[in-house]
Amino acid sequence: MVSHRIQEVGLVDHQSFFALYEMLSPTGELIHPERLEAEKRLLQARLRQAAEDGCTVYHVFGRSLIEFLTYEGYDIYPSDHPMRASVLRFREALNEALAEAPQLGLRIGFSINQFTFADEVYHKLGDQLRGAGESRGRVCPGRDFTWQLYRDMLAEFLEAVPGIDIIQLTTNETQVSILECKCPLCADLDMVQRIQLLTNTTQEVCAAHDVELQLRSWGEMEDEGGFDRISDGLHPEVAVSVKNTAGDFHLHLPPHPMIGYGDRSQIVEFDAWREFSGWNSFPCYMGEIYRERLRLVQREGVERVTLRITWLPPSRKLEEVPWGNLLNRRAFLALVEDLEADLDTLL
Repeated sequence: MVSHRIQEVGLVDHQSFFALYEMLSPTGELIHPERLEAEKRLLQARLRQAAEDGCTVYHVFGRSLIEFLTYEGYDIYPSDHPMRASVLRFREALNEALAEAPQLGLRIGFSINQFTFADEVYHKLGDQLRGAGESRGRVCPGRDFTWQLYRDMLAEFLEAVPGIDIIQLTTNETQVSILECKCPLCADLDMVQRIQLLTNTTQEVCAAHDVELQLRSWGEMEDEGGFDRISDGLHPEVAVSVKNTAGDFHLHLPPHPMIGYGDRSQIVEFDAWREFSGWNSFPCYMGEIYRERLRLVQREGVERVTLRITWLPPSRKLEEVPWGNLLNRRAFLALVEDLEADLDTLL
């Protein structure tokens, strides 16, 4: 098998624009504009650093679209609702933060965890979203309204933030999952069909806005449905992102068995901040593990990789000690450039 050189390297940023709700009052008023300004300036600096490091993609792990949506056409926020003004401020800040990305040679991704709604959406539209006979908040994938609202939400976001080049979609770890409702309207949809429906619906909206869709193939997608069965039913332009490990980012786990599977574009994701190895509290050097896994990635013909980082881990910050994010980031990027790099000399 001929090895393929890595053509694209990205960073997945687990901090920027991640918890905007903490800047809001209970009624939706922006009460910490200084924090929003600081968030914008930090992301601008991080983008410049990523470009300087040789990255070509930068993923903002925002998770939720709530703070960027007014839900136009659904009469969620009255004209005088404070959340309307806050949404416009959040959009403005994100657009300003991303403005320099094209000049830096960076494509921008934004990660979303499928259905996340403002409370007002449930209060007003809950009867049209929940399953037949459901008194709880489960969203039913068998309702046409569910998908119409989802399309309109994603389209509103992409039109409001035109600097987004990639949407990363996660099917689990979400506020509301389409995998939970089992009412008569959706009982005939198995888990595989639900993920395919979610992904292909997202692809329709992304394609209409010239945005790439990447499906992060975690959780239920691998545990229950089978990666190959789900992947084979997706639109051919959907890229799939897999972890380099068979499971989560634990040190003892072997390589992901589906690295290089099929003909569709694939991204293999690595981890630098060691969520499961002390959160940057103590050294957890990954260099030689990266080297071994990147060899496999190249042998399997995968040309796209990403590295998960967090600039502000809950223990020791990125630059406070020379390990964790910082050291692993430098080692990873050096190996992407030259798989035979002498990391002892580099570091």
